[in-house]
Amino acid sequence: MPIALAVNGVKFDVPSSVDPTLSLNEYLRVNTPFKGSKLGCGEGGCGACAVEVTRVDCTTGKTGVFSINSCLCPVGSLDGAAITTAEGLGNSLTGFHPVQERLAGFHGSQCGFCTPGMVVACHATLVACKARGQAPTDAVMEKGLDGNICRCTGYRSIMDACKTFSGHDIEDLGINVFGGGPLPDNTDMEATAFPPGFGDYAKAQATGAGRRLDQAGRTWHSPRSLAEAFAAMGEARAAGKPFRVLCGNTGAGVYKNWPDEPVLVSLARVAELRAVSKAQGGLRVGGAVTLAELVDLLGGADGRGADAQSNIVAHMSRIAVIFKHLRGGGKGSEGAPAAQMAAHIARIAGQHVRAAATVGGNLALARNRRLESDLAPLLLAAGARVTLASADGLREVSMEEVLDEGSGSMELGTRDIVAAVSLPAARSGDVFWSHRISHRYSNSAALINAAFNFNLDSAGKTIKEARVVFGLPGMDGWQIKRCAGVEAALTGAALAPHTLVAALEALPADTKPEPTKAEFVDAATQGILLEALGPLVQQASSEADGRSLAALLAARRFAAPEVVSGHQDFSPPDPATTPVGQPVEKDRAKLQASGEAIYTSDIVMPPSGLYGVFVESTEALAELAGVDPSPALAMPGVAAYIDVRDIPKGGANLLTACGVDVIFADRRVEYVGQRVGMILAESQSLAETAAKLVRVHYAKPASLGAPLLTIQQAIQADSFYDLSAVDEKNCVRRFGDAEAMLSKCTHKIMGVRFSTPSQQHMYMEPQAAVALPDEGGSILVHSSTQCIDMIQTSVAAALGLPYNKVIARVRRVGGGFGGKSSRSIPPAAAAAVAAHRIRRPVRVVLNRNADMRMIGGRNEMDAEFDVGFDDEGRFEALHMRVWILGGAQEEISGFEAQIFTDSADQNYAIPNLTVESKLVRCNLPPRTIMRGPGTMQAVLLIEHIVDRIAAYLGVDPCLVRERNLLQHPKLEVARRPCAGTPAFTAGGSLGGNENVAHTELQDAKHQQGAANGSANSAANGAANGTAHTAADELAKRFPLGQGVSDEVVLTALHNEIPLDQFTVPRLWYELKDVCQYDARYAEVQEFNKNNVWRKRGISMTTCRFTMTVGAKPATVHIFHDGTVLVLSPGHEMGQGLFTKVRQSAAMALSEALPPAQRPFPMDLISVADNASDLLPNAGPSWGSTTSEASTEAVRLACKQLVATLKPHFAEAGENATWQEVILKVHPEVGFSASKVLLTATAYYDGTQRHTKDAAALEYYGYGSAASEVEVDVLTGEVRVRQGDIMIDAGHSLNPALDIGQAEGGYVQGLGMMLSEDVKVDLSTGKLLSDSTWSYKVPAADTIPRKMNVHLLKNSPHQRGILSSKAVGEPPLLLSVSALSAAQMAVNAARADLARRGARALTAKLPGGDAIDRLHAPATPARVKAAIGSFSISELLRSAT
Repeated sequence: MPIALAVNGVKFDVPSSVDPTLSLNEYLRVNTPFKGSKLGCGEGGCGACAVEVTRVDCTTGKTGVFSINSCLCPVGSLDGAAITTAEGLGNSLTGFHPVQERLAGFHGSQCGFCTPGMVVACHATLVACKARGQAPTDAVMEKGLDGNICRCTGYRSIMDACKTFSGHDIEDLGINVFGGGPLPDNTDMEATAFPPGFGDYAKAQATGAGRRLDQAGRTWHSPRSLAEAFAAMGEARAAGKPFRVLCGNTGAGVYKNWPDEPVLVSLARVAELRAVSKAQGGLRVGGAVTLAELVDLLGGADGRGADAQSNIVAHMSRIAVIFKHLRGGGKGSEGAPAAQMAAHIARIAGQHVRAAATVGGNLALARNRRLESDLAPLLLAAGARVTLASADGLREVSMEEVLDEGSGSMELGTRDIVAAVSLPAARSGDVFWSHRISHRYSNSAALINAAFNFNLDSAGKTIKEARVVFGLPGMDGWQIKRCAGVEAALTGAALAPHTLVAALEALPADTKPEPTKAEFVDAATQGILLEALGPLVQQASSEADGRSLAALLAARRFAAPEVVSGHQDFSPPDPATTPVGQPVEKDRAKLQASGEAIYTSDIVMPPSGLYGVFVESTEALAELAGVDPSPALAMPGVAAYIDVRDIPKGGANLLTACGVDVIFADRRVEYVGQRVGMILAESQSLAETAAKLVRVHYAKPASLGAPLLTIQQAIQADSFYDLSAVDEKNCVRRFGDAEAMLSKCTHKIMGVRFSTPSQQHMYMEPQAAVALPDEGGSILVHSSTQCIDMIQTSVAAALGLPYNKVIARVRRVGGGFGGKSSRSIPPAAAAAVAAHRIRRPVRVVLNRNADMRMIGGRNEMDAEFDVGFDDEGRFEALHMRVWILGGAQEEISGFEAQIFTDSADQNYAIPNLTVESKLVRCNLPPRTIMRGPGTMQAVLLIEHIVDRIAAYLGVDPCLVRERNLLQHPKLEVARRPCAGTPAFTAGGSLGGNENVAHTELQDAKHQQGAANGSANSAANGAANGTAHTAADELAKRFPLGQGVSDEVVLTALHNEIPLDQFTVPRLWYELKDVCQYDARYAEVQEFNKNNVWRKRGISMTTCRFTMTVGAKPATVHIFHDGTVLVLSPGHEMGQGLFTKVRQSAAMALSEALPPAQRPFPMDLISVADNASDLLPNAGPSWGSTTSEASTEAVRLACKQLVATLKPHFAEAGENATWQEVILKVHPEVGFSASKVLLTATAYYDGTQRHTKDAAALEYYGYGSAASEVEVDVLTGEVRVRQGDIMIDAGHSLNPALDIGQAEGGYVQGLGMMLSEDVKVDLSTGKLLSDSTWSYKVPAADTIPRKMNVHLLKNSPHQRGILSSKAVGEPPLLLSVSALSAAQMAVNAARADLARRGARALTAKLPGGDAIDRLHAPATPARVKAAIGSFSISELLRSAT
């Protein structure tokens, strides 16, 4: 009998042809109509695939609900389970669920690819709370998102939507469409029930006899007892068949090299392994108990509630007595073992993984695979014992034996199974403490973890026993070990400073980390030990009374992140332009939330369709000596191998639509990950397996030389691209004479090297294309692309076809950020070549690892600069020399160099400036544009230079920035200096007024200072003797909002900014006041003075991004029923372009209606797919400006229709409705054409509005931001406390969407600044950070705990379209303020340590350069390196 499962209330029998190891995600997407479970990573790292599972527990017979990653769950493990996808919770046919409505209504969906998973996560959290009788809190709802990633929104809007279910006052939450009124009750929180009759089947499968499946060449055992499990293992062993034991299968997300075993033994329903009981006053937990259930058993995650509904905990009241034993001991709740362990385990992966991952599986991976386990150190420190089961019976071993690879008598997964783990009861005096350092708070593998168990005497003065455990990178991989030397130093010793010193000095000999990480590991582990013991020593020892020593002992780890808060601020929309300017809900956001929105990879394949997977190069530079695909082709279901030889006659392997690249390698490979060929098979999973079997043979003749893998190697080899084709000045700019002036400058800093990193796009939807061959050799290609023109032209070139035989189409893009412009071409072209070759449909969807290896990401940069400045920090001369990495093919990286060169000055006045940029060629994947291309590197470099100047002078960088801002005589007014102005500097006095730009209404705000909390700022201004210009006088001198101006502000690179567009002064000073920078700067200084091991920093920056608005066509159709279809030139990829187009169309069409019937109903307007046969030649969607150009083109088309229809409205009278008038002009649909043309095509020519000439519409996008961070000096961890952003959006077309772009861009930039660490193996060229487990984008718990966004008010862009400005790029650039703030904290730490006598504060880079400056990303290791090495024990001794 086949296995059966229910999906959204419908029973599905799994055919015998389906491999039981097939992932649930692939099964759902291929065998059911439900596509809401997206495939974002295939690793359990992003949550896009999340579904709810309802199943009967094998031990209790009760039904439980939990969420899992469908990409990791084998379908064979789900016999009798009910699956609920986002569509099953609610949809457009049966009605949307409140979770879906609120997520859409709070503008929590942009590209939408992650949204179904977010809905499932939120709903599962609510179900879990209801099952426990627990009211959801803000913290619980935020914690519920820890297994989900969003790359677009910045999370705040999603979290606000979730908080509505915790009883939060909607008026205290962010911008939404609900109008502040009460929301509907939280109805229908239960998941979809079993379909009729399925419940009995589900119970029988859970509690009945075990099952064996033999199908698709695989044997799947689902035993119900240990005896059955060992019988299955013995049978496979006797037959000589490899087998694998599994339970939650989450390890497959981390380790991609599992053997393809023919026999699987699932332990998920073995009753003995699911048991939980009291054991000798402690807790005995079965090996198949999940981590989520273990968190529940231990009492929840740090007061934040548990992960998901537990099948065990909800029905185990008989063991409640255990809890009080485990929770006892220690000095209050801080030392309670259960609470500590629960909080720590709740940081492992995300809630969907924890709901599947098991205790036994985690320990097996820790032993067999060197998993960076967090559970193992906790159990080892707690003194847990492990019960192992084998065919011979049960035996108990210590955790030390489990982790000792030398114990050959243990064979986990082949002979032995973890039957149970026994946690001893807490003793009186036990203090349990644990911590982990990682790139993110949760859902991120530990860089270091630790667990300590101290047993104190009754007085709390002496350590009777100590168990000290660290997990860290060792010589042969991850090591988890007890620190014998530290334990010896502590055991029997008094809690006193000298004991702590002894323990710290014993630690390095115990840990013995991997040499390249030794400096960080040694420093951080000692810091962790101090954070654990310092407060205990401080409390117990009279020696700690000294102020200096007490400060050193007052170390503490970061607590769980606080709940996020913030507000958004924008001008009230103009009723005259409704609905333009209104914060309306994003187009089709509810469909995205329900999972019904269709992406390229969701397109239903015909039965003859094939799936393509690339065969990639494993060499960075080699000749192709041969390719043997025969092992792959021998597999049933594998159809073909495609490579360069299959490009048809007349076609080309050269992709030139945008830059230069090739579809397939030809005779030579030039980077790891290059496309050698492609396997075509009948399923995605089969194609993935077969592609690994293709044998690629390489030759490395000496004439090739060694691959160039770094910028410096390329420089030495003179490997450069010619930039003359993209820039007539070859990316060199000289204004003034920087070289001559540098010899005369008052102060100068010379020859400083700086680097900016790469950044992966990490869009949620991987690259995807579907090619469908059509009649006469023509072809239709669906592509997840930012430019259908590129797809059309490249496919036509590849196949040698005329353009009119190639149709390119896309409905929506699941995130792009530039990575789906030119880099979307190779998958589409390869799919087209394959489909053309075999005349069958072909789908190519890159898995996450291949996507990250192949696409390249942002261009990294090395720079060197010389800067001269005066006593007050004003630039006198600057010479920049930069080298930008371009990869093995130039692609479009030349534009990166050009943009950098023209953006290097940003908003600073630099009288003598030289910028020289070069593009180097390396044997790495081609780099490409990413959000803020070129400009991001420019902002990082120039702000680093400003920070250098400020550090040299000993002043607040904010002051240096203010003094260097671009100026204009009409804007120059007296202004107070920053709060950070010192009494003196290296160059002398800094007293007196600051002659810098001011802001409109600034003084009125200062007069209200006492009322609005800015009294300190106002008083500070008066104290410095600065004069305040009256607001009305300033308004006369500041022309914004008063039309266009012929006057200009001249940049350092001699670019002209019309005075009416120059809003930088306003942005700077208005934000400075609204975020209370001066007061907060003083608070930061006070905090730093009072804390040794925590330092804060606050920084403000501005940015300028060049916005070029291109020409765009548009077509608008009106149908017989009055509905309107818009053919937009721009692609929807999350930025809300379709929404703004609909708003523009509704505003324009309103002109045809009588005033009483306005505005035109937006629900009558829809936007068609982008398709080259409908609206060709529309150009790319990039650079942030496509939305405004599209809205203008659509408005012009609608204007034509209004002119056509107005006479008919006049004839019909004022009471005639839109539908009535349309019916009159098109009365006989199907029998005759309309009486007038109800279609209009218009062309926006890309020029400025409201100006005398027809100049191209090119302008600058501006913003300012203030970021405040806190740094743990001992561990290097960084928390962003607050982010305040102000963006000039002109008159925003849709404030909700623009605020979403601001938040999302800023948070995406924070990833580059703090956590997104691109790592390449410099010996092979292989990308090491090619997965969600090795590359960490921001998560919900890493964003600023307080995030405020302001759209600059009263700032119409009168040259622009509908007075608006684009906002996509500037917020990303403003994230540099967080790196600058972290640098301030590092500087404070270094200064404080030096004052306390730290002797060695200089760290060394591998090349020998001394560093004290942060380079992005500011990971814990980089922060520690920037602070420098110091001896904690020496500091303690000197203070004793």
